[in-house]
Amino acid sequence: MRTTKKLEILLEILSSNENTLFTYDQLASHLKLSYRRTQRILCSLQEKGLVKISKCLLNQRKHLVTVSEDDKMARLRKREITIPVVDRDEMASGLKKTMNKRNRKEVHLAPIRIPFSVLKIINHWNSLDCVPRLKVPEAVDGLYPHPTKLLKKTVSQLRKVLTGNYFNTLPVLQLVQENIPFTVNEVIRSIDKFCLEAYCINHLPYDKTFLANKNLSTIIYDERGRTVKAKSLLMYFYDYSPELTPAAKAKKYKLEMDRSNSIAMNIIKRDEFILELITNELILLYDKFYGIDDEKERRDLKKVGMVLYDYAEEHGGVEYQPKDWARYAIEALRWRKEKVGKLRAVPQTMLKDWFYTDILISYLEYKGIENVRYLPEISGEYTTVKEDRVMSEEEARALFPKMFKYDREDVE
Repeated sequence: MRTTKKLEILLEILSSNENTLFTYDQLASHLKLSYRRTQRILCSLQEKGLVKISKCLLNQRKHLVTVSEDDKMARLRKREITIPVVDRDEMASGLKKTMNKRNRKEVHLAPIRIPFSVLKIINHWNSLDCVPRLKVPEAVDGLYPHPTKLLKKTVSQLRKVLTGNYFNTLPVLQLVQENIPFTVNEVIRSIDKFCLEAYCINHLPYDKTFLANKNLSTIIYDERGRTVKAKSLLMYFYDYSPELTPAAKAKKYKLEMDRSNSIAMNIIKRDEFILELITNELILLYDKFYGIDDEKERRDLKKVGMVLYDYAEEHGGVEYQPKDWARYAIEALRWRKEKVGKLRAVPQTMLKDWFYTDILISYLEYKGIENVRYLPEISGEYTTVKEDRVMSEEEARALFPKMFKYDREDVE
């Protein structure tokens, strides 16, 4: 459109009674011009004295455009005098087109047959809450009447995908070699993987805008895609799985580690009677000082009992006064809690490695209990390796007499 025509339209807009003040953005939208081009036109009109540009009081960066009252009234009077010219032929042709559109009969596609395997995939797709549904009419004598174009296209694609005669016909070099027949479960598995990446917040990418609201036909093949993944999400997720976000990956790793540690804890052979003594004493003391809130804490205390059993085996054995180890653990927890204050006095704390390498050892050293227990962390002597058997108390007394200077009866 010529600039003079734009100027005339601009002045007509400014002279309307609907609004007296216009911003640059509003005028640019009316003229369908860029912000900068609209600004140049308005500045030229201001130099001629046809418009007035002022800054907004609330926002100094926003400019308001008006015309003088005389110009506005002159244009209004001219608009009242001018008689609009109606093109009779154009009006008649428009009316004829409208009537033809009304009289046009709705065209229905011929009924189609949907194989059971294809219908199973479509039903699985429609059972998902997050995806746009594919409309399937009620079957009549084994045929589906009045199908939509999208349904007909999707059925044709799936039939070729299941027979292995689809991707070799596409103009994509990387997909020509993938001339393999899919099974129904493989197609469903690819669809489920796509839904994880497109709609689950625990999987990358974070911005899922370009994946949302895709229909089944587009997932099978999108001719507008520029990459192999964009062209066929079905083929991509056949080979690859969606990637977890870093936070979800760390959580999964922690759960796997906890599960493997729990399995390892259960396969170690322990004396059931001694383990029960330690566990019962541990539950009794913890309930006395802190109280057991729920069944989870009780299960955690049973795990602590197994850890204490193994720890006692590594430090002199559990046969002699096994209940003392439960008392050591609870007292060490209370001692560090009173000393520091930031420690969480819960069973989960006694399942951490640092509780034994730091808190429990420090407490035993503070109480002088290292004189009656073999504690290589304190003495600095490591006489066993992981594969060796645990040293008994009698052997420790013979090798390290200074560590057992006092008898147990002398220690309070």
